[in-house]
Amino acid sequence: MKHYSVIILPEAEQDIEEAYLYISEDSPQNAMKWYRDVYDKIQSLSSFPLRCPLAPENDFFPEEIRHLIIHNYRVLYTTTEDTVYILHARHGRQQWLNTK
Repeated sequence: MKHYSVIILPEAEQDIEEAYLYISEDSPQNAMKWYRDVYDKIQSLSSFPLRCPLAPENDFFPEEIRHLIIHNYRVLYTTTEDTVYILHARHGRQQWLNTK
């Protein structure tokens, strides 16, 4: 079985941090559970990252963009031969990313 490295880019780290802080305003306990779930599921992309569907944003970018759904959030990522790059983590209600 092929194993991919998973790299979380700074923009994605910031998205996750902001979401954590927002959730923690209502429930620090739920925020911590959400945070752990996000990182656990992101790390699961180290095996079979192509299992997730193409994201709607895929049409706007030259590289293939996929998304992993975690609770109400979409983790957007792209892959190379041996690396998964986590690009963003966005709430499902947020507008899709595009090149404009």
